[in-house]
Amino acid sequence: MNLLEAVEAGTRRYNETEAAHERSREAVTASVLAALRGSERPTDVAEQSPFTAAYVRKLAREAGIAESPGRRSKARPWSGVSRLLEAVEAGTRRYNETEAAHERSREAVTASVLAALRGGERPTDVAEQSPFTGTYVRKLAREAGVPEYLLRRYPKARAELEARLPRWHEAAKAIGELGIGLDDAEYVGGVLWYGLTHHGSGGSPEEQKRVITDRLVRWATRDGGDAAQAADAVRSVLDDFLPGR
Repeated sequence: MNLLEAVEAGTRRYNETEAAHERSREAVTASVLAALRGSERPTDVAEQSPFTAAYVRKLAREAGIAESPGRRSKARPWSGVSRLLEAVEAGTRRYNETEAAHERSREAVTASVLAALRGGERPTDVAEQSPFTGTYVRKLAREAGVPEYLLRRYPKARAELEARLPRWHEAAKAIGELGIGLDDAEYVGGVLWYGLTHHGSGGSPEEQKRVITDRLVRWATRDGGDAAQAADAVRSVLDDFLPGR
């Protein structure tokens, strides 16, 4: 099973547990309404349910169930929990079980998404196989410190980089030694390729440096930091490897 297939398999499990949890939510909601219609107090119903008392009352209002004064009485003609409340309690157990299962499936598919990103898969491709949006997949990558590996994503990128900047390994190493969180040579190499081949640069070394610097600094300061200082440091290295004309 490759990385994207693992994401796809995790997504199927995620969708299954999501559907199961939705069914359990509908079932416990039905039992809550049945208890309210059976004259159980909203407070007692809420105690046996996964919902707050305010939400239980909201369900009652939306279902047109009036709360009679008799329901507020604390006295019960019997001891223990009624069958209606027992049904709510049973539904709540199932609700909690499916919620936990869905959370486990969410954690598992998230792990497979991050594994695919670390393996160089494109965020767009990963998102298509996952239950998440492309924006959220990129957010996961940023939070986990997983950059976009452009040299892996584009088949011709590495050869183009070698042709345009034969010393790119040295440049990437020098940038990594700046100590600003850019020590991943594979990532930095991809940004160097992106800047050198960027259509908007028009072959201008100054514009190429700007594009490369902007992209590297955004990543280096994603969790904070002095962007101007980082830009100056990166620019000083690029000036050595990409002299202006």
